[in-house]
Amino acid sequence: CNASCGFCPYPTLERKGDRMSDDLYAKILDDLTAIPGSIPFDINLSRVNEPFLDKRIFTLSHAALDRLPNASLRYFTNASALNDANLARLFELDRITSVNVSLNDHRPAEYAATMGLPFERTVRNLDALHSRLAVADRPFLLRVSRVC
Repeated sequence: CNASCGFCPYPTLERKGDRMSDDLYAKILDDLTAIPGSIPFDINLSRVNEPFLDKRIFTLSHAALDRLPNASLRYFTNASALNDANLARLFELDRITSVNVSLNDHRPAEYAATMGLPFERTVRNLDALHSRLAVADRPFLLRVSRVC
């Protein structure tokens, strides 16, 4: 993750920066094919990370959607990496349930102090996300959250 939130466990993780191997991901997808097709479920490709900094995120996303027709995708992001290229690729995906954005403050100075990221860039990315969502063929739920 590129943020430095004081409440987040990421900085103290021993496995910080480690990525799941492609073989393990393929095995997880194989295991998930056992879920009956009549049962819908979500896959969250993000947890204690910023998913849109991972160059594999869209490859992983497409693999899940291709292999699991009853699966939808869900993302948690700080929106800092939702640039035009990533937004274009995000909106090419089918079956996104939601994108959850950790904003954590609406005041520029407080946001920068909490997240360690430039407020203006994040707001610009959120504005672009909203603009695309307003005309999207495949809308999804957008949540903006704050940790108190």
